[in-house]
Amino acid sequence: AAGATQMPLAPILERSERGSADGRGSSSCLQAAGVPPRALEDWETDERGYIFEERLEVGTRHKDFGNEHFKRGEWDLALRRYERALYHCTFDPMQMFDLMDKHKAAAYAVQTPVKLNYVACVLKCREAGLPLQPVVVEGEEEPREPLDRCEDLLQEVLKAEPEHAKAHFRRAQLLRERGDVRAAREELATAEKLAGSTAALRAERAMLSAMAREERGRERALFAGKIQPTSEARTAEAVEARRASRRRLLQLLLAPLTTPVRMLWWSADTSVAAVRQVIVQLRRVLVALARLLLPPRAPLDAQAQRHEQGAKRR
Repeated sequence: AAGATQMPLAPILERSERGSADGRGSSSCLQAAGVPPRALEDWETDERGYIFEERLEVGTRHKDFGNEHFKRGEWDLALRRYERALYHCTFDPMQMFDLMDKHKAAAYAVQTPVKLNYVACVLKCREAGLPLQPVVVEGEEEPREPLDRCEDLLQEVLKAEPEHAKAHFRRAQLLRERGDVRAAREELATAEKLAGSTAALRAERAMLSAMAREERGRERALFAGKIQPTSEARTAEAVEARRASRRRLLQLLLAPLTTPVRMLWWSADTSVAAVRQVIVQLRRVLVALARLLLPPRAPLDAQAQRHEQGAKRR
């Protein structure tokens, strides 16, 4: 394995292209319609071992080959290499849970760039118009659409490294490919916040702006003449605003006349209230004086007794 790692890439790349003059071939993801699948290369059928370091080493080797193919624009071969790298360097959740921290870091160091490069390669294939077939994922019965597979890989990266700027950037590209401009802009803003502005990020933002303009143009063309030119609610609000403005203007114009009348009315009302309070206080004073100056009236039965006694004396 160590000797294979130190072998130059060019001869091995040439052997991996054997039997394909244009660099296109069959894989679980890319296959031209109507073209029968060709025989797999030896490196596409190699079995993964049980030793942790060996699996990472083989995965790294496939990743390096894929990077070379990617640089040369051979998207099919690059994608096939990245798929094989994932096959070797990916561990199931239970295995990852049992790994020590340093082993987890080593696994992520290989897995993360492979997953991000895989996504970039799928996007390049779509950009080039190459037909992509559903992907058969290990451990799953139903094949996945390539873009769904890319979304799963990016979610795995972000779960392990939530602040990975390149993962957010790749997800923005994926969302743009799916036509979700708003979500793509949010991911792009997150990537810029984490890593700052770059030429690639600015180019992606320009593409999203162009897509947004095209979408608005399509909506205007689609709904031209079908939507009322003005909103009834907005029209009613505008009419009410004009009425309120006229009322305020009329109040300002009549203020020289209405203000004195209001003051007189307020003064008269205040005066009447004051007079009423004075009358109430006078009544209370008179009642108190009457109680002090006038003798208390005897009860009716006692007065009748005094009349009877006077009559007897006479």
